[in-house]
Amino acid sequence: VYQFQLQGPAKLSANLVWTDAPGSVNAGKALVNDLDLTLEGPQSVNGADRINNHEFFERTLPAGQYRLVVRGHNVPQGKSGKQPYSLVYSID
Repeated sequence: VYQFQLQGPAKLSANLVWTDAPGSVNAGKALVNDLDLTLEGPQSVNGADRINNHEFFERTLPAGQYRLVVRGHNVPQGKSGKQPYSLVYSID
């Protein structure tokens, strides 16, 4: 969870990526470990993508208290149910 406060309207760019475990050769869906990036606050965003190991969104947000949350939707190949990831976000 990453918390921040906006004093006025601002543009948020958030980018979540992770190195996924290898999928089966003939799998209908190649994504193995599935993470979700959501924004909670006065304006919420759900970046749930069930196909890629990359979630991204850009929004202009009103003032308020916000939380960027990374959750493991399904992490069968993670160590103890966890998947390392990288999150980069900027507020302009």
